[in-house]
Amino acid sequence: MKILIKHVNLPSSEELDGAIEKHLFAVADRLQIEAASVVVERRWTGGAAYRVTAHIATPGPDVKAEGADQTLNAAVLKFARHLNNQVRRRATRRLSRVRTNLQMPRRRGGGSMR
Repeated sequence: MKILIKHVNLPSSEELDGAIEKHLFAVADRLQIEAASVVVERRWTGGAAYRVTAHIATPGPDVKAEGADQTLNAAVLKFARHLNNQVRRRATRRLSRVRTNLQMPRRRGGGSMR
């Protein structure tokens, strides 16, 4: 797994990078991650001050996750929650497509009584 973390208007720190990697490795047992590109940015205008976005390359459709908040820790936690939801949604969607040979039982009786 290749992980690229880019910092915009924010100094890099081992603590921050380690927290992001921890959240990525936490979903790695449920999702085969080939590469992850994460952007951590400090925004100076309007809205949330910190934003964490990730584009995760996987076999099949890629996964995108985002978190934004007024504090960096809260933005990382929201990113992790969104990532977990995306992985769970993907697994649920995959399971709903499972085909079986089971058929609905036939209804007995003729048609309508008209």
